[in-house]
Amino acid sequence: MSIDPAMKNSNRAAQQGMSLIEVLVGLVIGLIGVLVIFQTMAVWGERTATTVSGGDSRTSGAVGMHYLEQDLAQGGLGFGRTNFPGKQFVPGCDVIAASGNFRLAAVDINDGASGAPDTVTVLYGGSSNTNVDFSDVALFREDKEVSGSYYSYQGRALSQNDWVVLARQNSDCELLKVSSTTKSLNLIKFTTTPTKVTSGNLLFMGNQPQRATWSISGNALLRTESRFSTTISTISDGVLDIQAQYGLADGTWQSNDPTDWSQVRAIKVALLVRSKQFEKTNVTTANPVWHLGDGTSEDFVMANLGDGTDWHRYRYEVFERTIPLRNLIWGAQP
Repeated sequence: MSIDPAMKNSNRAAQQGMSLIEVLVGLVIGLIGVLVIFQTMAVWGERTATTVSGGDSRTSGAVGMHYLEQDLAQGGLGFGRTNFPGKQFVPGCDVIAASGNFRLAAVDINDGASGAPDTVTVLYGGSSNTNVDFSDVALFREDKEVSGSYYSYQGRALSQNDWVVLARQNSDCELLKVSSTTKSLNLIKFTTTPTKVTSGNLLFMGNQPQRATWSISGNALLRTESRFSTTISTISDGVLDIQAQYGLADGTWQSNDPTDWSQVRAIKVALLVRSKQFEKTNVTTANPVWHLGDGTSEDFVMANLGDGTDWHRYRYEVFERTIPLRNLIWGAQP
């Protein structure tokens, strides 16, 4: 049987394979596909980094605000009232203390100059005994009938190493510790002899009081306890700024020290948190703002960041709280 020459030539042509042009076309299509895949992965990576860093900043801000709020809410624990008309304790006096003088205030705001971060210091009593009542403010006087600088007072029983503040209206105050030479329930002695206050109010602060300063350092929120211990704690990172205001009993708000510390009822505080992701383009075109107690708003001063970065290339989150100082509110009730 003979084979048709035309059919033989056709089969031979079909077995010759792909031409160079077809290979080049395939390579171009493959390269385009690879380019699209890598571009997609790059965009996906950027979006993922932005999302993750944004989530981290929200977590950091929420944690920082939680602990700050919990601390400030305890401010003024021990600043109670007496049962004696005309002998009420008024906060704001200058406290004389061996470790350095300070102002006796539930919360003391140091307003940063020109929009720089504020520092917020909170003071409250604390005790290892969870059943202690801090609301009772006693009256005390030096008992001259007993030798050895003993003091008599009306109030709860004090123990060795309890801290107290001796105060007189519109006068200096003194921070003292109860010594081990207490004679009786209402006759005590201090580790150091009071220098100015020999009668007046006695504020019980317990054996574990706290005076902690909240501040910003190295783009982190710090809590520094330097009065009764030497503890510095980094609470959360990525926090760039803290701003605060006093809320007064008449409904007004102010950043400067009040003229009457007994009118302080609340604290307005705001934290500015920055994402760690540095974006390729400007993503923040206006200064982040925080809302003051009176309802108006104020810009964060971004020039105070001080780290040489272009702040427009980051994303920001603002955390705000209005914290009532319940210990001062309850202590102000007649």
